[in-house]
Amino acid sequence: MSSPRHVGVTVLALVEAAAGVYTAAIAAYDFNVVYSFISSYGLDPLRFPDFLSYFAILFAVGCAAVVIAYGLLAGKRWGWTLGSYLGVAYMVFAVGFGSYFVAQYSGDYSEFQAGIIYLLVSVAAVFYLDRPGVKARFGRGAHPDGPAPPPEI
Repeated sequence: MSSPRHVGVTVLALVEAAAGVYTAAIAAYDFNVVYSFISSYGLDPLRFPDFLSYFAILFAVGCAAVVIAYGLLAGKRWGWTLGSYLGVAYMVFAVGFGSYFVAQYSGDYSEFQAGIIYLLVSVAAVFYLDRPGVKARFGRGAHPDGPAPPPEI
């Protein structure tokens, strides 16, 4: 039996779901804009797989974030695992993505600032998910107020 859901887990799941929906929506919108732009010059958009695959990956990450939010809300073990891994991936992505855009477009720090926000939220999420009480909620360790669980066979 799992412990009751922490308020922080609910907040984290809602932030994850909102970020997922936002990311998927932006990816779909930007795909449409780029596709229309390329088509307006009489070119075949399928000849530019790097742009198309970039938006497909962003859309998939957005959808995955919504699924992870469900796993966090439901207290699923895989939700904790994927949430932790995605948090670390967001940290790497935020630093790399922000640095790339600052180097690419010197003087435009808007993407870098967004990267810093992603980095701070990701660090907070990974730190929170690693707390003993939160880990116990997902079956990832002993509850700090109770006895240790029996070893798995």
